[in-house]
Amino acid sequence: MQVYKGMDIGTAKPDKALQKELLPPLIDICSPSKQFSAFEFVKAAGNRRF
Repeated sequence: MQVYKGMDIGTAKPDKALQKELLPPLIDICSPSKQFSAFEFVKAAGNRRF
């Protein structure tokens, strides 16, 4: 649920200040009206270093 924009309550998203400190996070990257699968998450994470 953290990938969806606007779903802040009940998703345990870090606050905006902490998000700025993280490596490019996969947070708020998709509209709730679209599906976002585990496969798409892995593709999106592929360009990031952890």
